[in-house]
Amino acid sequence: MPHPVRKRANGRPAYCIHIMPWADDVSGNRSKQYNAHMNMYVSNVNLPHRKLAQEYFVRFCSTSPHASSSEQFEALSEDLGAYDCQIQSEIVFQIHGHLLPADNPQQAESNSNAGANANQWCCGDNTGGTAEECESDDGYHALFGSGTPRQPQDTISIIKEQIWTAGLGVQDAIDKIQTSTGVKDKTALFWIQKIIEKANLMQCLEREAIKVEIKKVIQQQLFEWVLTQPPERYKQLSAEVIACKCLRPGDHYNILLDVLGLNPHQDSPCEILHTVLPGIDKYLWHGTNKVWDKKQDTTFAIRLQSSSIDGLTLSPVRAQYLVQYKNSLIGKHFKALQQLRVFHLHDANGELRAMLWYPEIKEIDTYLNDLQILLDNVLDLWGVVDPMRILTKYKLHVLAILFSTEVFECWNAVFQLCSVLSNHQAPIFDITTTLADMEHFKHQVSGGWWKSGDRYIQAGDKVRNFLKNHKALQRHLGWAEFSTLAAGYVKSHSIKKENPSAWANVLGQLSSIHLPHDAMVKSWVQCKFIVSRSHDICKPGSWVFFESKLQGVAILAAKEDASAKKDSTIVIIEQFNISAGAGHRLNMPILTQTAIVKAISPMAVLFIFNAQHDCDSLKCSVADIPVKQGRDMTSRTHTAVIHADDSRWILNMHALHNAHLIRETLPSDLWEPKHYFHDQLAEHKKFAAQAREIGQPKQLESRAKAKATRSKNQKSKKGKQADLPTIPEEVPEEGLLTKSPGRETL
Repeated sequence: MPHPVRKRANGRPAYCIHIMPWADDVSGNRSKQYNAHMNMYVSNVNLPHRKLAQEYFVRFCSTSPHASSSEQFEALSEDLGAYDCQIQSEIVFQIHGHLLPADNPQQAESNSNAGANANQWCCGDNTGGTAEECESDDGYHALFGSGTPRQPQDTISIIKEQIWTAGLGVQDAIDKIQTSTGVKDKTALFWIQKIIEKANLMQCLEREAIKVEIKKVIQQQLFEWVLTQPPERYKQLSAEVIACKCLRPGDHYNILLDVLGLNPHQDSPCEILHTVLPGIDKYLWHGTNKVWDKKQDTTFAIRLQSSSIDGLTLSPVRAQYLVQYKNSLIGKHFKALQQLRVFHLHDANGELRAMLWYPEIKEIDTYLNDLQILLDNVLDLWGVVDPMRILTKYKLHVLAILFSTEVFECWNAVFQLCSVLSNHQAPIFDITTTLADMEHFKHQVSGGWWKSGDRYIQAGDKVRNFLKNHKALQRHLGWAEFSTLAAGYVKSHSIKKENPSAWANVLGQLSSIHLPHDAMVKSWVQCKFIVSRSHDICKPGSWVFFESKLQGVAILAAKEDASAKKDSTIVIIEQFNISAGAGHRLNMPILTQTAIVKAISPMAVLFIFNAQHDCDSLKCSVADIPVKQGRDMTSRTHTAVIHADDSRWILNMHALHNAHLIRETLPSDLWEPKHYFHDQLAEHKKFAAQAREIGQPKQLESRAKAKATRSKNQKSKKGKQADLPTIPEEVPEEGLLTKSPGRETL
């Protein structure tokens, strides 16, 4: 027999494409009034990571205000046809799910998980248990690592057990299974509720005479009934599938649990955006500033505003705004704080975040080992601050499973505009039509092929070049080309601002650098910036690594008659020594000034980095300075930090930009992470003891309240049973029970 794929391909080449589906609830409005839609987007993970971070490569899949994400996932399991422009032939490709990134609520649905309210609340493993188990020494220590991985087969077995148990008509039995196992499938929940309702109604027909065997008969009958649901799909099944008498994925439980090659429990990383920025960073920021008074707010704002952002790819820091609205910050604010606040406060996990946003990983084993140490340090320090936090905050346990999904969140703005500008008569149809037209346009202008009659065609050269040559269109479609500026490129000032001067006049005290005699007699101008080998824009005063792997401040100079040519430009580097900062409170490399100044070629500049003045060691003071409005200085003043001198700086190891290049360049002893606690198990036992002291009184109080509530409910239930109406004898649905001369049977 031919292979099923070969049979379906029918002579066409067959390929596999790995995709990353992303689903979340999105508002169709841009205002605060929520207009819920469940959206699904996909990305082709065969593309490089730099491409996946661009909106252009996000593909709209489906949207609905009614259908859940589980229902929308079903359409992704089919093979699709396409055209391969390289071999100029029709092809067929299979779609394979590779990752299922999502926020915590959506991740729980994709994994058929009950979430934080269950005992075993982790989607990826069986970590957790009752409050007593979690507060024990072994149980508490287990929360700091990964437990036994969950498997789809085990989850499906628990879902089947819940559907079978529902035939008894007892909701508490279902709740007990869900709470103890952490498995709660949204698709199965629909049928569980129906089965419980039917079971209660059928049992009421023989309330007085019902026996255990009758309950089992009803349970079996309801299980066989649910196999025939939904009726329209059951009629389409083959005789072989019907004879199996098994629950079917998609119809009765989460289809993702049965997708070949996909394990939702292990392939569902959490979003960095929600887990780290508005998650851990938010906890840390709130715990820090909630005890501040106005004076401390002002002091922090002044210090934060003095931070250098050169080499951080950040917009200007609005420190006063961050402090004034400190309880309403969003992701970009936390991204700025995580890179700068450590120099003005004590931070615990800034270095971890720098490694989480690595754009490129060369040594995966080394990276994972260092990342695990930093994760352990973060969790250990949270145990020092609040030993109960890891028991109540799910995000701390899932720190090891993260994925960046900001591009999908950004793409929501495209959907919202389509929703706002729809005709509002058939909004879903209008939105999907608009997005489909946009996909058609992207396909055509990017050189895609489509079928016209019996042959495949593509747009002409002018149409294809339109996107390539128009930067505005690229920005609208979310396509960002890699830096078009070549390494070593030099940007000059305008002719009016050049002011050509002799070598000594341009550089002042640095003019003692030895140059060839013919260069000394020429006129020079100061340039605007150069482009490093990593395509960073380096301006005068930037901190850079150059070819000899020493740190310095770059000052640019070029010939008077140069037109931004590399051979007519000299970069003046003031060299700094770098040393370990083990004795410093930040444990970052220290940069100290030397008297060495060098002249190098622009091509020798490797990359830019961020350094902060060591104000703490040099005791920098604050003073009132004039405020500049536009280009003019005013008589108004504001308080700012005045740096004592420029002899000592700190290399910012919490910076996100070029974090991987910094660690590749520096010796490992300058940045290699180390555990805060040598004996983690012993420390975790101390945390567990503190957690028991805090948690056990709360548990006793909670149990007492629950007992009182149950007693009150039982008394109320007994009072209502006396007024129950007479139950009718007719059966609500034909075929569920048939009368025999003896007793009710199937």
